[in-house]
Amino acid sequence: MVPDNPSSSIQCEALIMGGPFKIILVGGDEQVANDLISYLRHLENLWTRFSPDSEIMQLNWAQGRSVVVSEETTTLVSQMVSAYELTNGMFDPTTLPQTLLNGYQVSRVDSTRTTRLPQTARWPGDVAGIRVDVINRTVTLPEGTTLDAGGIGKGLSADLGIEFAFSRGVTGALISANGDVRVAGDAPDGDLWRVGIEHPLNRDLEIDQLSFREGAVVTSSRVHNVWQKDGVTTHHLVDTQSGQASSNSVLTASVFARTAAQGEVLAKVPFMCDIGSAFDFVISQGAQLCIVDEHMNMHRSAGWPGMKNE
Repeated sequence: MVPDNPSSSIQCEALIMGGPFKIILVGGDEQVANDLISYLRHLENLWTRFSPDSEIMQLNWAQGRSVVVSEETTTLVSQMVSAYELTNGMFDPTTLPQTLLNGYQVSRVDSTRTTRLPQTARWPGDVAGIRVDVINRTVTLPEGTTLDAGGIGKGLSADLGIEFAFSRGVTGALISANGDVRVAGDAPDGDLWRVGIEHPLNRDLEIDQLSFREGAVVTSSRVHNVWQKDGVTTHHLVDTQSGQASSNSVLTASVFARTAAQGEVLAKVPFMCDIGSAFDFVISQGAQLCIVDEHMNMHRSAGWPGMKNE
């Protein structure tokens, strides 16, 4: 997903969370941009599964003990639990043991960084047993339950990054967190923000473009983050019923939502159920959905704010 970057604004890009973060700020300066990038890298250090020192990995190795964490991590874990409950488990933050079993142990950007879990780690985890104490900033995972910030972490980083930028005085901002796009406030041209939807099979092309003032656009795909395991191509989207890579007819699912974290949660649903049920669920949450299937057919909800629905 590539934002349409106009020229009249402060723009910057950095490699964070394994991919490009693109930022546009209106009413800010280079110092705000640099501070925002530092904050986003701070979130990466809190949540990465490729460092034993991150707060997520401290939780994963705590073996049932409570861990004092940052306010950002209590927010992340709280949203994970809420998303699991909302989707009846179609969004499952505890699939990390299956992700490793399916062959995704090593960082895609640094082969020296790997993910290790305790022998007690299992899937499915006990989401209902997760305890978050916001006042004392502690999180307790049941022994054997492990978390992966994954997509919801990227979405939440965009949301928190927008809040950070506005706290520093900007009047408008766009953050594209590896394709999770969140916008708020003034667009550089004083009109609407414009965000492109990437073609599933050619990242240099767009299949649609959205225009809107506030909100987020998030795309999940089973064709980009792929690897070979036992001679078979697999991907990172775990079917929460089977524990294997999802295998239905959906290539990509794009969601227009209030926040990027909400969009990340809802964009996983089409890979876990039939297309009709996915549309019903996403729309029931006040969001809009566009699916591209394996035959390159586009399916869009009536309220989808893209050019293809005009």
